[in-house]
Amino acid sequence: MEVLVVEDDENYRFEIEQELAVYFEAYVTFHYAKCLQEAQEILESSDTVIQLMLIDIIFPLTTKDSLTEKVDYRAGVKLLDFARDTGFSGNIVVLSSQDKSFAVDLLIQYKNVTDYVFKDSSWREIRKKVEKQVEALQIKQSLLKELRKRDFLVGESEIIGKIKRMGTKVANVDTTILITGESGVGKEVAARYFHEHSNRCLASFEVVNCAAVPEGLFESLLFGHKKGSFTGAEENQIGAFERAHGGTIFLDEIGELPLLMQGKLLRVLQEKTIQPVGSQQQVAVDVRVITATNRSLEEAVAQKQFREDLYYRINVLP
Repeated sequence: MEVLVVEDDENYRFEIEQELAVYFEAYVTFHYAKCLQEAQEILESSDTVIQLMLIDIIFPLTTKDSLTEKVDYRAGVKLLDFARDTGFSGNIVVLSSQDKSFAVDLLIQYKNVTDYVFKDSSWREIRKKVEKQVEALQIKQSLLKELRKRDFLVGESEIIGKIKRMGTKVANVDTTILITGESGVGKEVAARYFHEHSNRCLASFEVVNCAAVPEGLFESLLFGHKKGSFTGAEENQIGAFERAHGGTIFLDEIGELPLLMQGKLLRVLQEKTIQPVGSQQQVAVDVRVITATNRSLEEAVAQKQFREDLYYRINVLP
């Protein structure tokens, strides 16, 4: 297991090495960053797969700031935003020297923040908290392995084998997939296979059949709505994108999506936020998108029935 420690205090980093790295050295590798820039580089590196982060809240933004000891009081929050936006699926423990209410706020706001510990706590207490996180992640990995044994694709043909190999290749990335083929060939089965073999398999798999939704309800169905936003909206409704947060949304028959909704979907894919009907607030969503169609989207684009920019956005992995 690989752990990232984000801490600009050299003395505290040394104590972590002595009290944590040595204690867990048999099965945990520790990486260290002293600023936001270094932390982002480690998280984005293909050489490391960080599963647990221990992060301070106040630290420099760049290596240059580190040399001048210039810190940013929102650096920790910026790192949490970065982790959320890039699909970090591990656990995060906040090393807090702030008041308890601030740490609790982070627990509520960020689903990956699973615990906090005060820096002046005893090392025995800190070790117990880290050990608890490591054990939880080990259990999660075990569950993932068990789930990946479930096979939705039955068959040994060359094509089935190709699809399975593709599922393995894209398991740990959030590449948008476009599945094409006539009705009845098993496009949803393939989509479920990709989801179940991904790091998102413990989260929701939401299915929306774009061909079966009345045009006036698309926005409410996908993005949700607020009570009173239109006739019949008697209570707040969470949309498919928000229900799929952390997981996968499968948009079947994407070619039937009305042009107006195509533009709104494109914005969601670009900004990774939704706006429920009747709300003025943007809601961040972390969703892997898989689409399917029995139509030729190239022809639909040529006939101005499907947006070209959306086509290229969803056709990353055909």
